[in-house]
Amino acid sequence: MVQSLDYWFEVGRKDGVAAGETAITVRSRSFSLFEERLAFGHNLLNGAYNEICRRVSDFGAVEHGEAWMNGVLVGIESVKAWPGFVVQIEDPADSSLLIYVLVSQWPAGHDPMLN
Repeated sequence: MVQSLDYWFEVGRKDGVAAGETAITVRSRSFSLFEERLAFGHNLLNGAYNEICRRVSDFGAVEHGEAWMNGVLVGIESVKAWPGFVVQIEDPADSSLLIYVLVSQWPAGHDPMLN
């Protein structure tokens, strides 16, 4: 089945809304050597984020990945959350590329439109 740009945008939007609405708890996590850049994002956000992950190979074309990411950003912002960190890393198990979006939430009472 060939998916359209609209399909991937909607998948991304749903992913973004789900990550932005889910309560965030601070987590501790250990990272392997190949996840060094992901560990940087974890530390940057003090472990307080929700994670969206997708394999680049899921997309049939570069444009599908772009549509998905646009949908993710729209979904995140629609629930007043924000993309705290985005990174692409290689999975050493099969050399595929993984996209991670670490989603954080604004503190209660914060209006990002005013700052």
